[in-house]
Amino acid sequence: DEIKKGTNKIIIDLRNNPGGDSRACSRLLEAMDMREPSYGVFARNSKLLKKTYPNKSNRSFGNKEFKANKTTAKRNEKINLVLLTSEYTFSSANMFVVFVQDGNLGKIIGVGSSNKPSCYGDVLNYTMENSKLEVGMSYNRFLRPDEFANQEIIIPDIETSYEEDSLDIAIDYLNSVNN
Repeated sequence: DEIKKGTNKIIIDLRNNPGGDSRACSRLLEAMDMREPSYGVFARNSKLLKKTYPNKSNRSFGNKEFKANKTTAKRNEKINLVLLTSEYTFSSANMFVVFVQDGNLGKIIGVGSSNKPSCYGDVLNYTMENSKLEVGMSYNRFLRPDEFANQEIIIPDIETSYEEDSLDIAIDYLNSVNN
């Protein structure tokens, strides 16, 4: 609604955000008339996956790789988007930061996350037959859209110290941007 009213400077605070549903990232970008770049995926289709999610795994067993593609990103030049990050920006919140940075959709301000931009996800729970220990294992590895970007950490476009409030820095940054 605010975008329809003409709001064009947006700050999304992802500091200390543990994540959630990654589809929310796409929905937020869609609301701003933007589209995320495509993560690559290295998928492992196993008997356990088929047993656990019979409707999810319709491909044959084995490994399948889907290439990352940062060119699928679409920026809305009318929107100045800033995401705030901290070392506690995790999971889907971290994925949102990767979308914005790799897709050149806005600026990242704050402290680099301790969550890697390429990561494992989509966990299967399994009880080991002999020990009865419960384990979780990922069947997908998500690969950052920009294969040439740092794979260990997301380095914010504007890094802040722990003493600085990245919200203040973001407001100053957006006040310096024309439109």
